[in-house]
Amino acid sequence: MNSLRSKETKIHYTNWLVDFLNYLNVPCDKVLDRDAVKLQQEIINYIVDMRENRKLSPSSIRSHISAIQTFLVINDFGDINWTKVKKFAGEFYKVADDRPYTRDEIKLLVDAAHSLRDKAIVLLLSSSGMRVGGFVRLQLKHLTPNDKYGIYQIDVYKKSREAYTTFCKPETRAAINLYLDWRRRLGEILNPESPLFRVEFDTRFGACAPAKQIDRSVVCRILKTLRYETGIVKVQHITESVKRGTPRSHIKTLHGLRKYLSTCLETEGVNPVYVDLLLGHNLGLKSVYSKPTPLQLLEGNGDKVLGYIHGMNALTINEENRLKVKVRDLTEWQDEMTLIKVKHGQCIPNERCEGYDDMVLIEREGKSDRCAAFYFICDNEEFRNEDFCIEWCEREENTIWCKPDTS
Repeated sequence: MNSLRSKETKIHYTNWLVDFLNYLNVPCDKVLDRDAVKLQQEIINYIVDMRENRKLSPSSIRSHISAIQTFLVINDFGDINWTKVKKFAGEFYKVADDRPYTRDEIKLLVDAAHSLRDKAIVLLLSSSGMRVGGFVRLQLKHLTPNDKYGIYQIDVYKKSREAYTTFCKPETRAAINLYLDWRRRLGEILNPESPLFRVEFDTRFGACAPAKQIDRSVVCRILKTLRYETGIVKVQHITESVKRGTPRSHIKTLHGLRKYLSTCLETEGVNPVYVDLLLGHNLGLKSVYSKPTPLQLLEGNGDKVLGYIHGMNALTINEENRLKVKVRDLTEWQDEMTLIKVKHGQCIPNERCEGYDDMVLIEREGKSDRCAAFYFICDNEEFRNEDFCIEWCEREENTIWCKPDTS
């Protein structure tokens, strides 16, 4: 098992190998003493048992086979026809039609979270789409604040071959900051090497003990508990027909959050290649030659290629935050429209500018063939040399009156 790189893969392969040994009812070292032809037939019988009696899916069966194959190959046990063995796994089929979480379901998870940590975990997974393997390795040094958009840039699998960059939305950054401030108040000294999420501790004694990083089991337990408590997944009771296992949900516990991110970004028009890169997908040869910068992934390239920020509103869970974003975008649009009107003389005299109660346009005067207009920065360099340049401005209460040059 030391040949495997991923800690999670080691855990799964160990469990699947133990399951095979229990089926054979032999210790590990005795397997290597068996005749190759006999062992191959036993592996085939094991596969048939998983398929016919235990009703495992072909994809699950292939995972078990991979664990057995890795064990035998590493121990130089040859003469197994793996092409023939894998034929018995059966043809691939979908066991269930899964779907991503909805925004309302994620809001239920966030509202039901038992702590600041659990709330931040749900929000970060839903807005970054990270795999849990990269998520549990995060340290503070992997987060870079972007104050322009109020978000974090996140470096996943830093310094590894699978390294990539993703982002989180503003409400997620706020939740993370609240959680980190809480740890500071309890006495923890945070540094770049500190884990972003730590195992829970007894708050009566503060957070002075060294922080222990959470693992996959902690994240799975948090989400599974919240799914049951909120009714997203129903409890399956043991009956005569249901002897073991948990119910198969139409929403995968962790992967459903990755699908939520992908669905939201793509429906908002974000470049599909960018979406794959934000999810850490391997795009093959395209990954070698297509190297967008983190800024390009975030902002895109105007209207030609949309980046992460164009999907942030769709990702936002809290309705109040979503409305704030809409108001901000509308205000920016109104500012741009006012600027265009002033610059190109398309204003109507005495018109009160939409969205600004203290903006008033005044009469045309003298030689100016454009309407004079109020603008909140009267001596802006961009307007100073225009043919309707401002001769004087005087503030009266909350209104600035501007007069065109009539010379």
